[in-house]
Amino acid sequence: MKRSIVIAALVCLAAAPAFADVSNEVVVGWEGDSTSKVESNVIVDPQSKIDQKNSLFTVQYTHFFTPLKDDDKPIDLRQFYQHPSTLSAGLVFIGAKDKDNTLPGSATDSKLSAAVLQFGGEYFFPTNTGLFLNIGLGGGTVERTVNGVSRPDTDIAHSSLDLGVRQYVIPELELHLRYHGESTKSTQSGVPDATSDVGVVYFGGRGVIADAVGITLELGGGKTEDEQGGSTTKYDIAAMNFEIAGYIGKHLTLRLAIEAEEEKETGMAAGEEYKITTARTTLAGRYWFSERFGMELPIYAESTEEKFIDPVGEAKLKTTNSGIGLYAAFRF
Repeated sequence: MKRSIVIAALVCLAAAPAFADVSNEVVVGWEGDSTSKVESNVIVDPQSKIDQKNSLFTVQYTHFFTPLKDDDKPIDLRQFYQHPSTLSAGLVFIGAKDKDNTLPGSATDSKLSAAVLQFGGEYFFPTNTGLFLNIGLGGGTVERTVNGVSRPDTDIAHSSLDLGVRQYVIPELELHLRYHGESTKSTQSGVPDATSDVGVVYFGGRGVIADAVGITLELGGGKTEDEQGGSTTKYDIAAMNFEIAGYIGKHLTLRLAIEAEEEKETGMAAGEEYKITTARTTLAGRYWFSERFGMELPIYAESTEEKFIDPVGEAKLKTTNSGIGLYAAFRF
């Protein structure tokens, strides 16, 4: 009799889906990249004169107020379909080194160390409408030498804001509208040196086809305003984010993401144009070894192109960095 009770209890525990439900997630990740290609029509041998290295380490905790349930959907789609209200907090450490010898007699060597605290969350109403808010606060220091001579350090203060609304039209499709803002202030030797303010509004959506293909598209527009030495420069911004993902079984996800943004200076003289175009292409694979542990390996290329056009001609400089990352997600 006692043996039968024990066996029955074990069967019930094995069958109970609640033991696979998760209410918390911790993501730890690292990325690193360096200059792989430099092109210019005005600088002789630019490849040997520009060298950039960037690194990022992040850790983020998220709490799901309604536990994610184990079902027959791919693991990466469970939060999309169940969309519980969330609360999250994270910390990002950023490092960058930049060597620039494009200007004769002015070789510059810069080093940035920074940290950003992020927190936010999303609240869903019974109408499948979500309101989300994410805030980032942090700063760092830039150490710079010119021709081997140290210059005073520059302190950087940075803040960011994402605020928006999300609506599920059908279970397989959500539309959203969000505002992204950034503010950066540089101070050298206790004196404000420069400020930069960015504001962009995005409209987009995410859809899933037959639990096998996911497509995300965002289009954005906004402005940047830079101020330095009493002079203000303004830019118009146009942005686009696109991602396509393939869900292979419950455990494997492959995705391709493209992020592009163009800043075009306003108020320039007739016949002149200055714009900065940035683009990042990411190819990544994520595999969930179990319901509670997954890893992602992204490989990416990020390029920045500056182009100045006047009646005399066109000058351009394009720098491409190639990088790799590794992320691990723990759910419990």
